Amino acid sequence: HAPHFCGKCSVCLSHDPVPSKKKHIAGEEDPELYRELRALRLRISKEKGLLPYRIFSDQTLHGFASVWPLTLFSMLTVEGSGILNCIKYGADFLIEIRAWNDTH
Repeated sequence: HAPHFCGKCSVCLSHDPVPSKKKHIAGEEDPELYRELRALRLRISKEKGLLPYRIFSDQTLHGFASVWPLTLFSMLTVEGSGILNCIKYGADFLIEIRAWNDTH
């Protein structure tokens, strides 16, 4: 069961958590993160019985792998990330991106 946005926890709040330990340059895509996000999208699409692009497009995943959004609000700044898909699936992607941020 996918987590929902409550508006109170660190996933939902607009305040970005601790910056990346890695020297990440915004706009520079991390190809490994992109592969992880594609794998997550595939798992979700199989669970939900949807085509993967119905979750987020490849273009949007490239954007996530470039921007490393750490909040719902920063996720919404990525082209192609609509509010409904962010509400439905964004928490899973934010958790993945935050875990990536913490370990890279």
